[in-house]
Amino acid sequence: MKSKLQETIDLLRQKVKSNLDLINTNQEEINTILNATKPSERQERMPEFESKFKVNKELLSLNNDLIKVQITLMNFLDKHKSTEALDNEVITSVPLNSLNEDEIFELTKVGDIEFNDDHPFFDDNDFFDRLLAYFESTEQYEKCQEMIVKRNQIS
Repeated sequence: MKSKLQETIDLLRQKVKSNLDLINTNQEEINTILNATKPSERQERMPEFESKFKVNKELLSLNNDLIKVQITLMNFLDKHKSTEALDNEVITSVPLNSLNEDEIFELTKVGDIEFNDDHPFFDDNDFFDRLLAYFESTEQYEKCQEMIVKRNQIS
């Protein structure tokens, strides 16, 4: 469980950094608009300015929330670092046939259900493509490779 929490903290940190990069890019464009020498040019680009400003405001609010979650998780880990329960991986005992495809997808992408020939959607091409796309979008290329190898071994 510690590893899952640490992984979550790292993902949150990456998202904050990504948001900050976008905020900085938007701010450069905002500054360009504000520094336009011709008032007509500034006026013409005002909708773009307002849009970038709004996006930055939303991203800053989101980052604030993401940082709060990171701090909460880090404090939790620090407080319970010597707890044996955190050393063991959490195993759910929910029967897979009681879950829908989206629930199984969520459990598979976080690693609670292994994607192998016993997986309920192992032979489902749409599920496979969706899961592969998720791992690609989160840059978990080793997971992509692992899935492809498992699928090719069975075929």
